Amino acid sequence: MNMINQFKNEDKLLEFIYNDRVEEFQKYVDDIIISNKLYDYTKEDLLNLIQYLDLTSLKSTDNAQSIKQFVEKSVFSCKSENYYVGGICCFSPFLTQINDYKPESKIKSVVVAGGFPHSLVPLSVKKEEVKYAIENNADEIDICINRGLFLQGNKDAVAQEVREIKDLIESSNKNIRLKVILEVGELVSFKNIFQASVLCLENGADFIKTSTGKIEKGADIYSTIVMLLAIREYYHKIGVLKGVKVAGGIKTAEEAILYNNLYKYFITSNFDNTHFRIGCSQLFEKIKEKLS
Repeated sequence: MNMINQFKNEDKLLEFIYNDRVEEFQKYVDDIIISNKLYDYTKEDLLNLIQYLDLTSLKSTDNAQSIKQFVEKSVFSCKSENYYVGGICCFSPFLTQINDYKPESKIKSVVVAGGFPHSLVPLSVKKEEVKYAIENNADEIDICINRGLFLQGNKDAVAQEVREIKDLIESSNKNIRLKVILEVGELVSFKNIFQASVLCLENGADFIKTSTGKIEKGADIYSTIVMLLAIREYYHKIGVLKGVKVAGGIKTAEEAILYNNLYKYFITSNFDNTHFRIGCSQLFEKIKEKLS
């Protein structure tokens, strides 16, 4: 995969972001969605979507038995064919249950770590939690940026945290992807979301992720497109394509299809689940209902 799509007026969208021209940005995005019919989908599109889902349980009542049962629901059978989610995401103590009971080895074992969801613990503590995930065979680790540090202007400290955690993962010599959560609902502006995205990409994030799902405002199409534009910017500079994970409050198949189609429009239609994911809890069951 060495090419991303071209589309008109990329510079105009970036100008809207940097100058906080919110209404113009949103109107331009709305026009793109409508004119390109990005809400449209077929049954085959729904089946194809399953591979991009990170089936997620991050409840305070999670336990070994509930996670075992949760993991066993990560497959959908249709016309004698099994469709598996891309990953199963839980708290790190449940890696044993994910790894022991996932029905297909290609499903990624995903954990949140590093002081999730607030990121308000010392870096040394974050690294210990990440180290635990590495040692217990996580395939992917989702961490959060410290939004307080970022918003007070201490972006170097935010960058250092991401970089040190990435270095820790790389020193393990294991093929573990790092997803970095921005929590777009707390970053105030599209400009902040863009700058936080670039910061994370430049300091080792393999994916940037919208939200934790732990605050009222989760993913939205405009913030996601800002992040996709940051991925484009990074690709233009470095020539490496990074991924995006959309999470937080995505409850309908129609929403999920739209995010999938936005990735196809703004990045490429030639991709797999190493570059695009959707975090979900209830969504998978609703997709199953539609398909059934």
